[in-house]
Amino acid sequence: MDDYLRECDVSVIVLAGGTGRRFGSSPVPKLLMNLNGKPLIAHTLETALSLEFVQEIAIVCHPSISQHVDKIVAEAKRATTHPVDKVALCEGGDSRTASVGCGLKYTTGRRVMIHDGDRPLASKALYHRVLSALKPGTGVVPVMSPTDTVIQENHEGRSVSYLPRNQVLLAQTPQAFITKEYRAAHEKMQSLNGHYADDGSVFAGNGGNLHTVPGERSNVKVTFPVDVSIVEFYLDAMKDE
Repeated sequence: MDDYLRECDVSVIVLAGGTGRRFGSSPVPKLLMNLNGKPLIAHTLETALSLEFVQEIAIVCHPSISQHVDKIVAEAKRATTHPVDKVALCEGGDSRTASVGCGLKYTTGRRVMIHDGDRPLASKALYHRVLSALKPGTGVVPVMSPTDTVIQENHEGRSVSYLPRNQVLLAQTPQAFITKEYRAAHEKMQSLNGHYADDGSVFAGNGGNLHTVPGERSNVKVTFPVDVSIVEFYLDAMKDE
């Protein structure tokens, strides 16, 4: 057995507290949208619940969908062989960083993985790849190379320069950290009231090192309505494998 699997000491924080403003108007909240017969968040949770190295999951949930998510958790457990038993729902904050802080209050594992609830197709293999690279003093971020040309703009919206694609990476989740190290970084950086795009930027902002591992093209973050069609395409393709 690989060393990183020897202990069931990982806490997973699933971020489901956003309001989906960029998704646009919809009669159903984004995370509850039906994707191939299941709510979007159910796909995310079933994978997290099936990870053998996880001791607990904290779902940071918007109050408007908490009752629905509670039922989805129960259904996901029934659909998963030997699921993680300890699952807590908690209310998020007014930013991503604040919401992660809410989840941290419910985590006791030595290692923590933080994942976007609206990335329903992150595979077990990706969780394994991220966790296997985790070492003390270094956080792990899965990344993909951009396929489009990247242009840097100034604050006035004018193009400044083209950036070489081989020097630019797109960050995904789940991201992994030693819990006590990430907790210290989070407390320090949140006290500075800065804007942090993800958890790797919080960790790096406090002087932490980051290691990258290959992400997955299918690990789509559902942000806009077109992303739903992309995820459904991948789900259909997975059925045929």
